[in-house]
Amino acid sequence: MPHSATPLVGAAVLAAAFLTPLSVAQAQAPRQAPPGQAPQIGVPASELTARGALRPGLAAPAFSVEKFLKGEPITALEKGKIYVIECWATWCGPCIAAMPHLSELQRELKDKGVTIIGVSVNEDRGDPNAGDRLPVVEQFLVDRGHTMDYTVAYDGAAKTIAKTWLTASGLKGIPASFVVDRNGNIAWFGHPMDLDFVLDEVIAGSWSPIEGPVKLATAKRDVSDALTQYSASVEKGDAAWDKVAAMYPALARAKQVDRLDAMLKAGQFDRAFALANAITDSAIASRNDGTLNNVFQRLLPRGTKPAKVDGPLLLRISQAYAELTSGAGDPSMARLMLFRTYLATDQADLAAAVKKETIDAAPADRRARLESMFRAFEGGNDGRPRKSPPGAPASPPAAPPSR
Repeated sequence: MPHSATPLVGAAVLAAAFLTPLSVAQAQAPRQAPPGQAPQIGVPASELTARGALRPGLAAPAFSVEKFLKGEPITALEKGKIYVIECWATWCGPCIAAMPHLSELQRELKDKGVTIIGVSVNEDRGDPNAGDRLPVVEQFLVDRGHTMDYTVAYDGAAKTIAKTWLTASGLKGIPASFVVDRNGNIAWFGHPMDLDFVLDEVIAGSWSPIEGPVKLATAKRDVSDALTQYSASVEKGDAAWDKVAAMYPALARAKQVDRLDAMLKAGQFDRAFALANAITDSAIASRNDGTLNNVFQRLLPRGTKPAKVDGPLLLRISQAYAELTSGAGDPSMARLMLFRTYLATDQADLAAAVKKETIDAAPADRRARLESMFRAFEGGNDGRPRKSPPGAPASPPAAPPSR
């Protein structure tokens, strides 16, 4: 779910609601480039002020940010290239959870002409007294930049991207991804976890802003229906999964953790642990700590005692997560994961040692909060938390469905 008071409407439904006849959608042509320069893309900001003015099929807005913080800066979107403009903020948990997935997509699709640009928007959260938020974003890059293996920019005080992309689209929450096709048109916008399916077709040249969202909705429904078959048997689940994976390979790759969850809920533990190991292999290879965290949370969900745990697998994920996030800001999240692993495998002495080492190594002003955080999970050896005291840090957020 996006981070907003009003939940982001489902991507397919949202895009369909904004569709216009193709003749209208093609009315705004990209501006002509000066001789010797690549054709540039962009509807002037003055033409995109009203909510809902931007629709799939229309020419993309002009691209302008206050500052690039990571990656190669650009002055304009170029025709002939595919772009993903990802709106995010440092205060948005779902945005942060999606970052490893976006990084994985950028690595996979770079050679296919796809450029992902994460633009920090609305950092002041509407507070006129918030002041300059650029230092906050820059510090975030220091702490979490390892999860952002793509270009990163800061929208800034002018809020050009927030106004002419996010607000103009009618979207009311973030994260929000905008796909710009090779013709310079908005192909689609919605949640970044749906990008796999969309980009697969945009790259192939088969995506339609009219039919595409309907196909995406159908594919997601078919995958969801297939996952329910695991409640009957492994055989029925695998057969249904193989069918949808052949029909929608990009979406199936992105839904492997959901497949794991379906197996676990159906009590198909041996099969689930085998899949979890395979997903973990892939996540380690691609340095995707978000997927590692997501798998961990599925194997050891908060507030529920698992009927069966795979101790070596939990330990492997915990150690890999700690390695991937080493030197990237607060290490307590990785330590908490290891702590929960030891609790879940009845190794209370090791759990106590992790807790003590973490608290002793922390600055004095952090120790009370860390104590509360660890104590919240000491309700039982299954790693179930008691209600955390007010102000206590949360455990690592469960990422949205990803590889």
